[in-house]
Amino acid sequence: MNALVTVEQAPTAGPHGEGHTVFSPRRQAEFLASLQLFGNVRLASEDYDAEEVEALQMEAYEAGGHEWWLVASEEALEASIAKAQGELSG
Repeated sequence: MNALVTVEQAPTAGPHGEGHTVFSPRRQAEFLASLQLFGNVRLASEDYDAEEVEALQMEAYEAGGHEWWLVASEEALEASIAKAQGELSG
């Protein structure tokens, strides 16, 4: 049997005051645009050159890289490809 649970509304006031966050409206818009582009919160939270990241991800994808969609740097590209090669040989 399912018991009823009272759900309380989350508070809207945080440490920055009523209706405010640490992100400015401009930064919120940038974050949401990056999230839409990358589909990944980690990537959207940081400053990346979208064209550069896309080129790295394409290279990782074409090389059969592991989790190529998370690649955002040369180091991540190398690790992605190495992990994929390790899985193929192992």
